Amino acid sequence: MIIPNAKNIPLNALQGTVPDVSGALMDRFQQMTFGQIGKVINQIFQVQETVTNFSFLGNWQAAQPTNLEIMARGERSWTYWTVHTLSVLPLQTDDVITYLGTQYRVMSKTDFTLNGFVEYRFISDYSGSGP
Repeated sequence: MIIPNAKNIPLNALQGTVPDVSGALMDRFQQMTFGQIGKVINQIFQVQETVTNFSFLGNWQAAQPTNLEIMARGERSWTYWTVHTLSVLPLQTDDVITYLGTQYRVMSKTDFTLNGFVEYRFISDYSGSGP
């Protein structure tokens, strides 16, 4: 008699095999509002910044020290942040946002929707640098 187990089944091979952690994350979420900064050239050929605000539930936390060790040398003086959210935000890598009066650049977007969340990584950015 063979006892079946899951040691040879990849996590995403069967529907429902990856744990959905969205319920546990909801306890840590708060209302957040980001301002997405875009640039347009007006009729007199000057660059004009526009800010589009959007709100969502998410968790804002500092990057872990182990993540900082693998970052490029010289970048450690910058602050890195991670946001977990249940919804996919209208952000792509290299977009610029403002949060609580500080400007940040999107470094990565990782889709963990099988687990019930999406992760974004940000780095502090020079104000006025825009996309």
